[in-house]
Amino acid sequence: MTSLPMERNNLQIFHINVNVSDLERSAAFYKALGFRVVNDFGVGGLPTEARRVGDKDPELPRILGVDPDCRSRAILMRLGDDRRATLLDLIQWEEPAPSGLPAIMTQTGMARLCFKVKDAQGAYEAALEAGAECLSEPLTIDLGGTRQKVFCCLDPDGAILEFMEFLK
Repeated sequence: MTSLPMERNNLQIFHINVNVSDLERSAAFYKALGFRVVNDFGVGGLPTEARRVGDKDPELPRILGVDPDCRSRAILMRLGDDRRATLLDLIQWEEPAPSGLPAIMTQTGMARLCFKVKDAQGAYEAALEAGAECLSEPLTIDLGGTRQKVFCCLDPDGAILEFMEFLK
């Protein structure tokens, strides 16, 4: 089997999916951090009605590995105006209802989402204002040959978010 090296395949991160229990609450939280909705997969504003996953495209349930009768609400959010920027894909699964807990730092799989910021203290204050539980205040560390000011907080469903300011 031959494979195309990822570098030659122009591999890029397009979006990061975060499953949420309350789409409006999570959207408000991420908006308070500076994100804005760029696609609501519904009709105007936040979608008010869950849609069957296969309604838009019958192949989507196969691609995602879910039952065609699953129902969800979803929005894409972006920081800034760069149309090429990585998107945040928030999905509230309504049928079946979401289950389980977000990963903790020492579990296998995606454990946290890290944002590079210009002002860790400002991001910290915005996170607190948005109601986030912060695990610490911004702390300065030396890591990988660079100095950073870093803190982590939890989003409304307990997903770990990290904010990193690179210092000179």
